[in-house]
Amino acid sequence: MYINLLLFCAVPQVVLKDLQTNSKIAPVTPFLLNLLALGLQKLPRGAAYAHFRHRFLRTAEALTCNNFIEPSATISVRRVVCAFTVSMQSPS
Repeated sequence: MYINLLLFCAVPQVVLKDLQTNSKIAPVTPFLLNLLALGLQKLPRGAAYAHFRHRFLRTAEALTCNNFIEPSATISVRRVVCAFTVSMQSPS
């Protein structure tokens, strides 16, 4: 649900703010981060999809800035960072 709102919603700021402040998402955070990584890996390369990559990155940032969870040491965070790095380095 969050991913659909972030990708297609006109006002994703509300969703990002919720991801940053919601204390109840801690159990699903690794799954959300893995979903972001998978989405980045499957996203076609090229400038036309830069907007989506930016939203994926802002979503990952919002999750890692949540004070109620500590995802920084998880494999999920490393996977998102790796997927984003690969998507930015790949030729279009």
